[in-house]
Amino acid sequence: MEPLGDSLIAASGTPAVSLGEVSREFAEHIGDYPALTALVARRIAEATDSAATVWLLSDDGEWMVPLAAYHPDPATRETLWSWLARTRQRAESDPWRAIFDRLQRVSALPEAVDGLTLTDVPAPGFRARPIGPVTGAPLVSRDKVVGGVLALRFEGDARFTDSERVRLRELAGLAAPAMANARLLQDTERRLGHLEALRTIDMAIAASYDLRVSLEIYLDQVSRWLAVDAADVLIFDSTNYTLNFAAKRGFRTRALQFTRLSVGEGYAGQAAVQRRLVSVPDLANAPGSFARSKLFRDEGFVCYFAMPLIARSEVKGILEVYNRKPLTPDQGWLNFIEAAALEGGLAIESADIFTRLQQRNVELALAYDATLEGWSRALELRDMESEGHTRRVADMASKLALSVGVPEQDLGHIRRGALLHDIGKMGIPDNILLKPAPLTDGERTVMRQHPVHGFELLAPMGHLKQALDIPRFHHEHWDGSGYPQGLKGEDIPLAARVFAVVDVWDALRSDRPYRSAWSDDRALEYIRTQSGKLFDPRIVEVFLKLVES
Repeated sequence: MEPLGDSLIAASGTPAVSLGEVSREFAEHIGDYPALTALVARRIAEATDSAATVWLLSDDGEWMVPLAAYHPDPATRETLWSWLARTRQRAESDPWRAIFDRLQRVSALPEAVDGLTLTDVPAPGFRARPIGPVTGAPLVSRDKVVGGVLALRFEGDARFTDSERVRLRELAGLAAPAMANARLLQDTERRLGHLEALRTIDMAIAASYDLRVSLEIYLDQVSRWLAVDAADVLIFDSTNYTLNFAAKRGFRTRALQFTRLSVGEGYAGQAAVQRRLVSVPDLANAPGSFARSKLFRDEGFVCYFAMPLIARSEVKGILEVYNRKPLTPDQGWLNFIEAAALEGGLAIESADIFTRLQQRNVELALAYDATLEGWSRALELRDMESEGHTRRVADMASKLALSVGVPEQDLGHIRRGALLHDIGKMGIPDNILLKPAPLTDGERTVMRQHPVHGFELLAPMGHLKQALDIPRFHHEHWDGSGYPQGLKGEDIPLAARVFAVVDVWDALRSDRPYRSAWSDDRALEYIRTQSGKLFDPRIVEVFLKLVES
């Protein structure tokens, strides 16, 4: 059987196209692999006056995966493709095995497969007219079979002629390098896309410890580059040993929004136990637990995959992906889902660590504040102040500070400063601190050093840096007559100006060894008369409104 050279390729009634023109067409479509395979199927169908299919050998050499099908009649073409899409498995029938074996065993100079029929192969949609004569040729690239092309006719149709088989072989020879180059380009672009997707996920994890945000970006990238219709993430709860729904993308219903599986239950539970990818290529015949959900049936999913998300050798969750059309993963797809699973495990682990760290920080902050309150109570006992004075002024100072515009995030520093406002009295001798009579000038000088002692005691504690203004400056006066530095007006830190008002207010209304408590009215009147002298007038105005309310 001699090659036809640059002969015209056409079936009866079809405009002739030269091999050179076909070669140029294939070259023009190298940047679009699906379009190229569709064009190959069409040209083969036209050259052989038949239906045509294009197949690719799987990476492991065990499977033939259909890439495209063509028949002039759109309805027949759709039926043919639907049938072929369900044959993405090892051929079990003798006719298919014969075809695939012969396609894979030929040398670099392919010979056509001839004399085979598929009348014994179940073909839904073609029962009235079973598929009959078949001829084919392998796609050979660099002396290696990478796939095959098949031309199919119906039972009772004429057998393929020698010239048709030659056309098929020559078209396969043109298509093979073009498809190999197109696939190489597609794989390169896909790998670059996968790397960019993983980088995007990495950046999302680094930029936000909000797991909801990270998973939203994660599922967007995973769905896009795995080319699946829907995906979700289940998070492992180590306390209850369950997998719980966390995020989803691409679903039409709320079918899986309330998922809660025990480890080992369902396909996701199996993936968690086996710590490997679980695939269900045909959900119609193996629906598992999904069959119990009417909403899930409405989704129309055909295939399913579950991949464990693992970090530090621990299962953190499960990535589930779904597709509404058959899907046969290649090695690139599998590599990406494995890499994405590592990123997903890292996202959950990072958010979990951050949550635990936040919880620990809250616990430390509570323990820390409790310690400060313990110090203040101990100081009250030594100073013989009224019980609860420090706690009361801390509460009221926080309210007044908020009312005069101190940001809410700074109120913790106000409270700590108030709790420690008189901590410097630890350095005052008992004979002065506890003296029931008025102090002498010398004793008063010593007493006025307690803000300095307080500052020197607390300054080495870096975490109290923003709380030092109250212990250090709460005895400074608006008119400059205070101590220890004689600051005046707004040179006095705002926190100290706020605290000075509430400290005097509470002290005047409390019994002391040297005087009885004042009434509220008398204490308020004193605060008013000292506005602009001891106290900041603006703060006094806000304070009076706060007390009256």
